[in-house]
Amino acid sequence: MSLIGRNPKDFSGATQLVHMALETVQAERSLFALPTEPGLPQLFGSDYPGSDFLYHDYTIYRHDLLHSFPATAGRVGLHFAARLDSGSPLHDVAVVYLPKGKELIRFVFSAVSDALEPSARVLIVGDKRSSIRSINSVIRTYFGDPLSSRYGRHCVLIEARRAAAPMPFDGRKSYVVKWSRTEFGVVTLPGVFSYGKLDSGTKFLLENLLTSGLEFQSALDCGCGGGVIGTALKLIHPSRDIEFVDSNIMALESTRETLRRNDLEDCHVYPSDVFSDVRGQYDLIVSNPPYHTGLATDYSVTERLVGEANRYLTKSGRLMIVTNAFSKYASHLRNSFREVEMVARRRQYRVIVAHGG
Repeated sequence: MSLIGRNPKDFSGATQLVHMALETVQAERSLFALPTEPGLPQLFGSDYPGSDFLYHDYTIYRHDLLHSFPATAGRVGLHFAARLDSGSPLHDVAVVYLPKGKELIRFVFSAVSDALEPSARVLIVGDKRSSIRSINSVIRTYFGDPLSSRYGRHCVLIEARRAAAPMPFDGRKSYVVKWSRTEFGVVTLPGVFSYGKLDSGTKFLLENLLTSGLEFQSALDCGCGGGVIGTALKLIHPSRDIEFVDSNIMALESTRETLRRNDLEDCHVYPSDVFSDVRGQYDLIVSNPPYHTGLATDYSVTERLVGEANRYLTKSGRLMIVTNAFSKYASHLRNSFREVEMVARRRQYRVIVAHGG
């Protein structure tokens, strides 16, 4: 297999394992589902023209759209979507980067199965620390008995074939939030933070949202997840402008469903890698920022949120976040904001308001 412009050794162990497995595969149309790192279109696109790349992570998608895609223009398709459109051409090979969580795995397997020709080859790859070695029953449901396994680079790759009949799986879960003499429905899809229930951190932020005296005409729910915080603000202040951003397509789809559930479809929901696609300025930015990426603890998103938020606030605007008690973001906030106050504390959480300007 000839590679143009990229060396497989530049990539993760999982992608190196995929590269070795694909050396013996002939395919007319390939599907690469949920890349966990940028650059796959440039690595594989020249050898697999007609391939499609399905992204749930906007950060990776955006990088490939800006950097890798021009080198493969007209040969591959890049899709930031929960699943491919039902009218898309079918594929004879799929590579699936195993996500975290059994429900999301089922969702992705169902989406991939729908996009494959009968008996198409499926390569499923994941870190040894993930659940890949315990999902044979799920693989059998969608792709039949695993045909082979290979190990390397601290990863596992399992080969199977598409089952005769795709198994539909939606996986959405709904719950009701009771807050400030009102209640509203929340819809969540697999892979979304606080899937199927209100998490305690967001609940604590909501409990302090109204008592903090925050006045605003425009607000941004940054890292919106299922849209809980922004929906609460919109229900209390229906005439105010609320925007929702997240880097996870499942979160964005969940937020849209939540807004439809509550007849609030006039809100702007769009993807952004923290503030990468944000263009406005706001009186209020609210967030329950993430602390994990995949299997690892990762504070980089929160650090960017804290470090960049002031640029997107009006002169009198404020950032309101909930953090774990062990985090040190109050000190980081003081480097970017003129005033930082802890408005509420509990054994596990802190609610912090930072004043812009």
